[in-house]
Amino acid sequence: IASPKARSYHVKVTLPLAGHLKKSYKSYVRILKEFKMKLQKFTIITHNEAQQIDEKTSLLINLEQIVSVKPIKLTTTNREVVDAYWIRLTNGKKYRAVQVPTIILNALKEDLPAMQLDDGVEQSFSYQ
Repeated sequence: IASPKARSYHVKVTLPLAGHLKKSYKSYVRILKEFKMKLQKFTIITHNEAQQIDEKTSLLINLEQIVSVKPIKLTTTNREVVDAYWIRLTNGKKYRAVQVPTIILNALKEDLPAMQLDDGVEQSFSYQ
């Protein structure tokens, strides 16, 4: 019995841009789930230099690409102080978000374990 030749297939998949989405929304969501992307919606603040105003923009961010999230106080052009978040991604981009997913809010609300006091055992370090 002859064994069949092994074949390998390379498939190039490109996701369409949101503005050029030809398929239905459900198809797009199905594609994202196949690729195991953990996209969540954020509302970020961008500064428009030409008009000297801050604009709110919705943005989908892959949660696996977030390096850090830091709560901050943000002043708007109207001199209002709002609670916001400084988000840093693995590609070096930074965003100021005024709305973040509940999974991030819950993680920020978690209490960390209490610090433990020294048990009295001295540790010695030697530097050479």
